[in-house]
Amino acid sequence: MSKWILTSIVFLCALGESSAQYDEASLTQKLNAYQATWPRVSIHLVFNQEKYSPGDTVYFKTYFLTEDLQGVAGTQLININLINSNGEALLHFMMMVNDGIGTNQLTLPDSLSAGIYLLTAHSTWMQNFDPAPIYKKEIWVVRKKSLLPSELSWKIVAEGGHLVRDVSNKISIRSYRAASTVQIVDGAGQEMGRTSTDLNGVGTITFTPIRNAAYFVRLVGASQQAPLPTTEEDGCSLLLTAEDNEAPLKLRITSPNGSTFQNQKLMLIVRSGGKIYHVKDFSLEQRGEATLELSRTILPAGIAHLSILDRNNTTVASRAFYHHRENPIKATVQFLRPVYQPREKIAMEVLLTDNKDQPVSGEFSVKAVNASLFDSQKENSFSDDLNVVFPPIENYAVDQSEGWKQRLDNLLVSETGDLPWKEIISSSWKKPRFQFTSVIKKNGTVYYGDTGEPVPDNTEIMFYLQKSKVRYRTFSQGKGKVNLTIPYIYGEDEFFFLGEAWGKEITNLKVVWEEEQLVLPRAPFSTDAETKDPYAAFAANCRLIDQSYSGSTAIQASKNQQDYGVDFETQIKGADVTKSIKDYTLFPTMEELVKEVIPSIYFRKTGRTHIVRVGLSQPMISTADPLYIIDGIATKNTAFFLSLKPVDLLTIKIVNSTKKLLPLGLLGKNGIVIVQTKLGTAREPLDDPSKLIKGLNRPISFTPFDYSGMRYQHKPNFKSTVYWNPTIKTDANGKATVEFSCSDDMGPMHIRLEGFGAGGKAFSKYLEVIVSEKK
Repeated sequence: MSKWILTSIVFLCALGESSAQYDEASLTQKLNAYQATWPRVSIHLVFNQEKYSPGDTVYFKTYFLTEDLQGVAGTQLININLINSNGEALLHFMMMVNDGIGTNQLTLPDSLSAGIYLLTAHSTWMQNFDPAPIYKKEIWVVRKKSLLPSELSWKIVAEGGHLVRDVSNKISIRSYRAASTVQIVDGAGQEMGRTSTDLNGVGTITFTPIRNAAYFVRLVGASQQAPLPTTEEDGCSLLLTAEDNEAPLKLRITSPNGSTFQNQKLMLIVRSGGKIYHVKDFSLEQRGEATLELSRTILPAGIAHLSILDRNNTTVASRAFYHHRENPIKATVQFLRPVYQPREKIAMEVLLTDNKDQPVSGEFSVKAVNASLFDSQKENSFSDDLNVVFPPIENYAVDQSEGWKQRLDNLLVSETGDLPWKEIISSSWKKPRFQFTSVIKKNGTVYYGDTGEPVPDNTEIMFYLQKSKVRYRTFSQGKGKVNLTIPYIYGEDEFFFLGEAWGKEITNLKVVWEEEQLVLPRAPFSTDAETKDPYAAFAANCRLIDQSYSGSTAIQASKNQQDYGVDFETQIKGADVTKSIKDYTLFPTMEELVKEVIPSIYFRKTGRTHIVRVGLSQPMISTADPLYIIDGIATKNTAFFLSLKPVDLLTIKIVNSTKKLLPLGLLGKNGIVIVQTKLGTAREPLDDPSKLIKGLNRPISFTPFDYSGMRYQHKPNFKSTVYWNPTIKTDANGKATVEFSCSDDMGPMHIRLEGFGAGGKAFSKYLEVIVSEKK
C-alpha cells in the first residue's frame, strides 16, 4: 500500500470521527468524565447588611457550591479580599468552610475612605479557569454623603458570542447606567439603532452589520463611545425566543451567504446544573437558516446554556438563558404580633415545607436590620441570587415585576461562557494545575542571604512558626525550590528558618515566596452625592453614644511574650538548667553574666567575633551558636543576645540534653538558650517581610445587646443590624425557633431568612415588624 493511500485513509478516518454525531447518553458519559476532573464550583456570600461605614464589622456567611447547588464536600479554604478602585487588596485573609458552609467577618479600618469597594472570594481551585469564576460583591462605605458611581463602563456582546456580517444580530448592551438612552453608530456617526436601558442599565438593539465596517455604542448626546466586537466574515448568529414559561424554546440560527456552515451538520447541546438535557442534530438550509424548538418541561430552575457545535466539535455559538420554576421550598414564620416595643423579645417559629406541604429539614441565616437605613427591597432574595443570577452575572437586581424575564434575557444574551466541548468529546483535556485544598500551601525559593545564590539541592530547611510553635522540615529541590504544607493556624504568624548543607549550618537564609497568579478585578470609582447618607449619620451618632457610655478603663499592656516561652518549654518538658538572674550579683554586660553565672554556656571573643557555645550531653557536640528563644521569639543572632542588659532579665534557661534536643532537628542541634526579660517584649527588628505568614481568620459570633446586666440598663442601644445569626438548623420536622430582642430604634424592622432546604433547594423569606412605644 502506497504512502499516499495510507495517508488518505488516515485522513478520512479522522474526518469521519470528527463529524460523528453523539446522542444524549454518550455525551453525558463524556461530560461526567470531564467534570470528575474539572468540576465547576461557585461561591456566594450573604451579608448582615447592605451598606457600611469605616470601623464597622462586616459579617457574612459563605457558601461554596457545586453546579447543582450542593456544598463542596469536606474542609476547604477560601481567600477573601477587599479591593479598592485602584485594584489594590486592602485586606486579605483565608477562611474555612465545611461541607460548603462557613462564617466569618472583617473589620473596615477607621481610616478607610468613603467609596465603593469590592469584596471578592475565591478558592485555589478556581485559578484553573480563565476567567476565574471568583465571587464579587460591591461594598458601599459611606462617611457623610451618599455615593454615586462615577465611571461609565460597557459590556457589549452579540447573541451567540459573534457579530456576523449580513445577518440580523441582537446586541446586548450593559452601560451600568439605568434608564439611559444608548445608540449604535457606524464609523461615520450614522445611527444604526437605539434603545433605553432598564434599571440595571441593560438594553438590546438588533441590526445587520456589513463586512469591513466598524460600529460603536454610546449614550445619546455623549461623545464617549465604545467599540462593538469586530464584524466576522463567517459564523452563526442566534435568536432565542419564548412566548411564556411553558412554551417551547424557539431558536433561529442564521449564517451569511456563502457560509461554510451551510449544508453542514451541526449539533445543539442544552445543559443546566452540570447535566445535559437536550442534544439535537440539524443542518442549515441552503439559504443559511434553521429554526429549532425545544421543550423546557424537563429543565430545572435557574440558568441553562445552549451550545452550537460544528462537525469538528468546535463551539460556533453559545449563550445562557433562564428557566423559571416556582420555589420548591416554602418558609412559614409565626410570631406573636406584628408590633413590638423597644427592647422587647421577638420569638419566631420557622417551618420549612416542600411544594406538597411536607416538612423538610434545612439550614438558614437570619438577619434583622433597621429598615430606615437600607433599601432592602432592592436586595435579591437568596433563591434569586442562586437560581437567577448565579455566577458570573454581577450586580443585577431582580425585581420580578412585569416583563422581568425579558429584561433578564436581554442581559443573558451577553453570557456566552461555555465548556470546552471539543476537548470533552475527544477526552483530551489537560490536567488541572491547582487543586482543592484544606491546608495552607507555600511555594518558594531559598537563597543564601549574603550571595543571593539558591541553596544546593537537598539542603535541609527547618521552618519554625514563632507563635504557633510548629516546625516543618523539608528539603530544597531544583535550584532552591521548597514547598510547605501547613495545617490550620489562625491570625498572623512569623517564620524562623535555618538550613544545613553538607553538614554545615546555614543561618543567613532568604526565602522568596511565589505570589498568587490570579489577577483580581478593581472596584468602580465613585463620587459623593449632594445628599447626606442616612446610614452614615446613624453610624456616626452610634459611635458618639458608645464613647459617652463606655466609661474609663485602664489600658492593658499587650500580652506578655512569656506565654510563648512557656509553651515551648512545655513541648520539650522543661529546661535542663534554670538561672534566676535576681539571685545573683548584677553584671553590666551579658558577656560577664554568661562567664560568671551560667556555667552551661561558654563564651569567647576572637577579634571582633563573639562565639557562644552550649555544653551538650554526649554524644552531641556543639559546632555553632545555639538557638536563642528570647521572650518567645527564636533567633540565631548572637549579637542581639549579647546586647541584652542583665538588669532587664528575669531568667536564663538552658536545654542541653540529648533526649530533648534530638527530636527538634536543626533547631536543637547546638543547644537552646531561653531568655525571659522583665517586660517580655525584647526582640530584634523584623527586617524580612517574607517571614510573615497569614493564617486563617477566626470567625467571631455576632453579639446581640444584653439587657440583663444592670451596667447597660441605661445605655441607649441603637443598631443597624439588630440581629445576625448565620447558622440556624431546623430539626427533622423542619422546625426552628429564633429569638432576639429589639433595639431602641423605632419604626419598621426588616427580617430576612435565607438558606437551603433538603436537596439543595434555596429559599428566602422576607418579613417586617414595627417597633413602637405603643403596645
